[in-house]
Amino acid sequence: MVENLDASCTDANWELRLYSRDPRLVSKQVHKVLYPHTPRETDELELRIGDYIYLNPEAIQASSDGWVEGMSWLTGTTGYLPENYTERTAESDAWTMHRTVPLCDARVADELSDMVDGGVQEVISSPNVPPEGTDAASAAAAAAPALVSVVGQSESQPDAALLVASDKTPPAAEQQTVEEQNGGKMLGGGTTKPLDDIPLEKLHELVKKRTNMRVIPGDEGAFQPQTVSKMETGTRKVYLMRHGERIDFTFGTWVPYCFDEAGNYVRKDLNMPKTLPARKPSLWQRDSPLTNVGRYQAMLVGEGMKDAGVHIEQVYCSPSFRCIQTATSVLEGLGLKATLPICIEPGLFEWLAWYQDGIPEWLSNEELMAADYNIDTEYKPMTTVADLKEHFHEKLGEFYCRNSEIAESIIKSTEGNVLIVGHATTLDTCSRFITGEKIRSTNDMGRIMQKVSYCSLAVMESVPGAGGTGEADVESTIKGQWKLAVPPCDPITHTNNNRFDHKILLD
Repeated sequence: MVENLDASCTDANWELRLYSRDPRLVSKQVHKVLYPHTPRETDELELRIGDYIYLNPEAIQASSDGWVEGMSWLTGTTGYLPENYTERTAESDAWTMHRTVPLCDARVADELSDMVDGGVQEVISSPNVPPEGTDAASAAAAAAPALVSVVGQSESQPDAALLVASDKTPPAAEQQTVEEQNGGKMLGGGTTKPLDDIPLEKLHELVKKRTNMRVIPGDEGAFQPQTVSKMETGTRKVYLMRHGERIDFTFGTWVPYCFDEAGNYVRKDLNMPKTLPARKPSLWQRDSPLTNVGRYQAMLVGEGMKDAGVHIEQVYCSPSFRCIQTATSVLEGLGLKATLPICIEPGLFEWLAWYQDGIPEWLSNEELMAADYNIDTEYKPMTTVADLKEHFHEKLGEFYCRNSEIAESIIKSTEGNVLIVGHATTLDTCSRFITGEKIRSTNDMGRIMQKVSYCSLAVMESVPGAGGTGEADVESTIKGQWKLAVPPCDPITHTNNNRFDHKILLD
């Protein structure tokens, strides 16, 4: 059939996709999560928007109270859940896509591609791949598992602590909630709305959606193996990076299980940090730390940058703890952890529209230094926390402008190469205007977020001989005088690793 297909004679975008079927699907139904659910008992299963649940049809029929035992597609964990918080969907929604082969001619393929971080990537609307989601997630947008609350939830709030009515009926507020993005399938498959129909406040779920991509580029010509040379000395570079894997998108509701009544932290998985800075436990719910894997991801990127001959003179970072940890681990990989302090810039924080219930309470410079983080205490932020609180109803254009203006100010006030560590959106919002491009629509930003996984790295490079005069405005001295360049090191890719329960061996 493929051989007889004349793709040049149609406006359709034909492509061949390779999927694998989850073996856990045997004799199970696939249900998508409609409403989030926070467990109240240890045997309950947490429900996240964007996740899929495997249910036994016989158990559904036999249930007398509407509660059934199911398995999370995203985490592999099992538990009881209110069945009416889910809706049956196509089994194919839980398939994993491994490869996409375009069948159209080059002209059509080019028209349907997006420029991301200086390279061409296929625009794929398929949801198949489990933070993020990001984060990523995520993420994953991007990357693996995140959620948006009724008012729109950010990368920092995977569960929003929504309470569930005791009669198991979805609360009215929850009925307005749909999915967003990092390690999950955000935006669903063939039975869900197309991306263009997704409301603005739900885009963040895309951060957790893992990237649909060819893991190792082939020799078809669309992707060529990267050969990284020593960095050029005649141009400045700004490195834009997303944070690493975060605890909440990996473990879900983790705070109640990892802190005792006295507020002492106890790790419950080897991928959790051994210790955390002292603070009120509830504050971690909206300012998640990295997992150990997340810190290792960032350190690997730092090592890759060092091997490529990258030199960094300044580091700027979002005030989110996960970003500060990421910046620290990158500097560790670069061998600069002790000598290059981090400038914490609140203006690099993500979209405020996802934080209608208030901005997270971040760790102070003093608390961070007490926890052995190298912070530049002399740095004066360009945007203060108070400034952010005054712009709660920030629109997408205002968000792009805020991040871009911070990046422009950083470029103008520094010399040499700069590292900026932020969120899934940072790679686009901090580079879009500076490289002379127009603001993206919410749908276009959503597509970008799906492709930004944990520790993704983008590079802006100054255009030789394109500088302006000292008296010129920002438009002529910065915007349009930079371009996206090939990252100095390879990306970091790894598979999902579900939590192991030794009790399965006792069955």
